[in-house]
Amino acid sequence: MGKGAISAGIEVRLQETGLKNLDGIFLAGAFGNNVRVKSPKGIGLLPRIRDDRITTVGNAADTEAIMSLLSKKDLETAFELPERIEHIELSVHNGFQRFFGRSIGLG
Repeated sequence: MGKGAISAGIEVRLQETGLKNLDGIFLAGAFGNNVRVKSPKGIGLLPRIRDDRITTVGNAADTEAIMSLLSKKDLETAFELPERIEHIELSVHNGFQRFFGRSIGLG
């Protein structure tokens, strides 16, 4: 069910942005640090994309924090992010249940 929720969340975001094809995917945090690219693709967690377009980046938060301390431009970008981030409430999104059912094999 967790895999289904993540996959459905990705589908909702793609629908909201109108994106059909992704240039790449970054996998971050403990998940991105310890996963083999073929594993999440194999279970249908990620959208269809070539393996060489998926990059594992480990602890991206630490890296960005360091970059922000070393670069005024990166710090300004970090301060601008909250204005650009959009929250999507999946529990009330009209497409979430459909995507979720399909991702766990019910649709």
